[in-house]
Amino acid sequence: FDYENQAQKSIRGGGSTFMVGRCVAPIRHTGPITVDDLAFALAETDRPVKLTLPGPMTIIDSTHNEFYETEKEMAFAWADAINKEARLLDALGVNRAWLPEVVTPGTPLSDVAPSIREQFGLAADCRVMAGTTDSIAAFLATGATQAGEAVTSLGSSLVLKILSRQPLFAPQYGIYSHRLGAWWLAGGASNSGGAVLRHYFTQSELDTLTPQLDPDRPTGLDYYPLLAPGERFPSCDPQLPPRLSPRPPEALRFFQGMLEGMARIEAEGYRLLAELGAPSPVSVRSVGGGAGNAAWTRIRARALQVPMLEPRHGEAAYGAALLAAGRLPS
Repeated sequence: FDYENQAQKSIRGGGSTFMVGRCVAPIRHTGPITVDDLAFALAETDRPVKLTLPGPMTIIDSTHNEFYETEKEMAFAWADAINKEARLLDALGVNRAWLPEVVTPGTPLSDVAPSIREQFGLAADCRVMAGTTDSIAAFLATGATQAGEAVTSLGSSLVLKILSRQPLFAPQYGIYSHRLGAWWLAGGASNSGGAVLRHYFTQSELDTLTPQLDPDRPTGLDYYPLLAPGERFPSCDPQLPPRLSPRPPEALRFFQGMLEGMARIEAEGYRLLAELGAPSPVSVRSVGGGAGNAAWTRIRARALQVPMLEPRHGEAAYGAALLAAGRLPS
């Protein structure tokens, strides 16, 4: 890894751009990296010691690949190397009881400490429950409870989730599943989304252009809006180039063309999920910053050909409260 001559990379699904280190040669584990540090710490205390080992996802997202043919190949090389390091650490006799227990979201964990209860005026029987990710909590908040009900998050990236009785895993397409009670949320996340719009337009320009959108008059532009080469879903291709040409002189047409391109990506995502075994969407609810754009909702409705429903609630905190109350889809 070369950290002296860094390269620019779009990370976190296109939400940010940073200067990062470059992978310029094969990744190999040639000897202990953190073993001496952990051995020293364990010798100085009988209390738990924390050591962080970055996994493949973190490394791929924060490193510019200039050696391997694909980021997937680089991820497996890193996984092999970090596995060797983890085995050396395990040989030190690390107390596995220190590792956090994995529990199902919504599992009661403990009572709230009396001092915290008093500070915030909480009831005596208030308990701490195992939570979940913000995106899953946002899904719960929408009120989707039946197979085939889908939720699209229109934020910096474009995230699709659909309620399914069966899990679906297809890493070659960037598809994954999360357990949700007796159900599964199958889906994927595209690098397209609001981050691309904010790259080309200021918020003031978006506010001005949005009321002028005409969903009934498609632009005919065939866009695939990305900030930089590389897509995760529905096409898992680290080399996929952005497609934003020809660019018309009218800002409004350029803006609507990008929204139409994102709607096609969304439709292709749900089509692929159904093709691989997930239910076909019977409805789609929307959350995130783009959910309030009525014209975009009409553009997406034309591409998706399913009812576009209003979410019951737009805040992930509401979904977390439902989870704590045990109100999961049955």
